[in-house]
Amino acid sequence: MNEKEYYENEAFWTEERFLKNNEELDRFGAIRSLIPHSSKSLLDVGCGNGAFLKYLEDNNTKLKLTGFERSQAALSNKICKSDIILGSAEKIDFPDNSFDLVVALEVIEHLPYMVYEKALSEIQRVSKKYIIISVPYCEKGRLIRCNYCGCIYSPSYHLREFNKKRMINLFSGCKLLKTELINRYKKYFVWDFLKDIWYKKIKKDFGELPLYSICPQCGFRAKETSESKRTLEVQSKKWNVKTSLRYFTPFRYSYTWIACLYQKNTF
Repeated sequence: MNEKEYYENEAFWTEERFLKNNEELDRFGAIRSLIPHSSKSLLDVGCGNGAFLKYLEDNNTKLKLTGFERSQAALSNKICKSDIILGSAEKIDFPDNSFDLVVALEVIEHLPYMVYEKALSEIQRVSKKYIIISVPYCEKGRLIRCNYCGCIYSPSYHLREFNKKRMINLFSGCKLLKTELINRYKKYFVWDFLKDIWYKKIKKDFGELPLYSICPQCGFRAKETSESKRTLEVQSKKWNVKTSLRYFTPFRYSYTWIACLYQKNTF
C-alpha cells in the first residue's frame, strides 16, 4: 500500500518538474524523434499528469493522443488537453491492436513482480504496430535507510536495472528497430566505488531520507520543515567540497536514459 501512496504525492505531479527541466525536455525530444511517421494514434501508459502528451501537443503533433494512468493525484494535476484514462498497466482496458504506437516512459522499472510481466504483455497486446519504452540506463541502485524502522529501500521504487542487452529481448513478439541513449554525462566510477565503501560499509550511513519518500515496511515519510531545509543546504555545501575530489579520479561517459523503438512481428 505504501508503494501506491508514493505515487499519490501531489508534489510529484507539477508542470515545472517535467516541462521546465532541461534534462526532461531533452528526454522528451529524443523520444519524439523515435516516433514513426506512419503512426496516427498513441497511447501513453503510465503518463502521470500528461507531461509528455503536453509536450507533443505543444510541438504540433498530428497524432491522436490518449493517456493511461493509475494515480488519482496525477490525474487531478493533469496538464495536457488529451484524454487520460484511469487504470493500471497490468490491465489496459482497450481491445487488441487499438493504437499504432504505445509508449511507456520511465514506468516499467517501478513495476513489482508479476505486474511487470503482465504490463509488458498488455502493452504489446494493445499496440498495433510500434512500442517505445524508456528507462534509466545502467542505473546503479541507490538505497536509503528508514529513520524509523531501519528498512533499507530504493527511494524512487526502482525495482530493476536495464542495459542494452536486456532491452533487446524485452518483448517476445517484437523486433528492436532503434535505440537512443539520452543525456550523456561523466561517470566517475572509481570515486563512486570509494564513496560507497566509505558510506555504506564503514560509516553505515545511507544518507538523508529524501522528502516525500515512503518506507515500504512501516510507512514512515520525511516531512519538509524550515529546519530540514537549512540542514540540507549545509550538507549540500559540504558535499560540494567533497565531490570536487572526484575530478582527480578516472571517468567514463555514460547516459541517464535509454529509449527503444520496437515493431510488432505481426506488422
